[in-house]
Amino acid sequence: MVSLVSGTIVISDILTKLAVIRWVEIGTEIFVVKGLLNLTHHQNPGVAFGFMRDLPSNFGIVLISSIAVVAIVFISSMIRNNSNTKRAENFALALILGGAIGNLANRLWLGYVTDFIDFHWRSIYHFPAFNVADVAICLGVFGITIVSIKHDYLKTSIGSDS
Repeated sequence: MVSLVSGTIVISDILTKLAVIRWVEIGTEIFVVKGLLNLTHHQNPGVAFGFMRDLPSNFGIVLISSIAVVAIVFISSMIRNNSNTKRAENFALALILGGAIGNLANRLWLGYVTDFIDFHWRSIYHFPAFNVADVAICLGVFGITIVSIKHDYLKTSIGSDS
């Protein structure tokens, strides 16, 4: 299951980024849902929300890619050490793993990550552009949070370790 989930995320992420790179000019906004969602094309040399984007190019690529590789190895070892009964946790970790691999592949290929989903609420709120890998990572982190809260709740309510 983990390989299927991670692989689907990586393939979806790469294909959507390739489509955006090919058919959407940098900085262009294509209205999908006016006042809410645009398709755009941004090059993000940093990490989430453009953090670390001002690092010198080669140093930034090496540093951010190294962090991603460490995260991928760590998440992979967590999945490998988990039992098959921890399906929800493994699913969430697989989402994070697929997203991390997708963004790493994009960064190693181009030197930056392609972001294209532009969510905003009219002119009141504008969320930084993101991509399929980012969505998978966020959903995975949310899933891990829910699993942890459920585990802690059961542990304190029932007094068990399940």
